Amino acid sequence: MNLSAIIANFLWSAANLPSYFQFRRALQDPERAQQQRLRAYLDPNRHTAFGEVHKFASIRTYDEFAHRVPLMDYESLKPWIERICRGESNVLTRDSVTRLVPTSGSSGGRKLIPFTAGLLQEFNAAID
Repeated sequence: MNLSAIIANFLWSAANLPSYFQFRRALQDPERAQQQRLRAYLDPNRHTAFGEVHKFASIRTYDEFAHRVPLMDYESLKPWIERICRGESNVLTRDSVTRLVPTSGSSGGRKLIPFTAGLLQEFNAAID
């Protein structure tokens, strides 16, 4: 391995140390960590169209969330995504949809996946 690759790997690893330590802290009390993540998704989105229909503002526990917000496939979400395609904001998230990424998925035709800056941050945090 060349020196440039070693340095790049070291710098990337060092940059990810805060995320690593945050993850390790979450492992000490995963239920609390998961409850915090749920709150972090529900609270800012309680006034979206989806959040109001599912009464995000009054959800306090995971069990309430599971009861109130059913599992959904793409077809169930398609009417919400079509509203986003028509330019409506605050539909599924209060974050601005920066793009609609087409994907064929594993079944059916083309699907549009709404992307936000927050979603990209979530992906980056998972990789970190």
